[in-house]
Amino acid sequence: MFAHWEAIVGADVATHAHPVTLRDGTLVIGVEQPAWATQLNYLRADLLRRVAESTGSGEVTDVRVRVLPRRGPAAQSDTP
Repeated sequence: MFAHWEAIVGADVATHAHPVTLRDGTLVIGVEQPAWATQLNYLRADLLRRVAESTGSGEVTDVRVRVLPRRGPAAQSDTP
């Protein structure tokens, strides 16, 4: 799932949100800004459905969204 994140959620969401951990059925998603956290919380049921369709399992039973900016080479900046 982590390797196919963009295919699961779409390019726009993947640009601003990234999977952080999966533990005990809970997927933690990091987002860059609080507005994205709000958006993904509204889309929680859709995210669970997409992940289940992609993985073919019920491994993910809950989604939690946290404001956690990316670090390292994958980080993208909104400033030029």
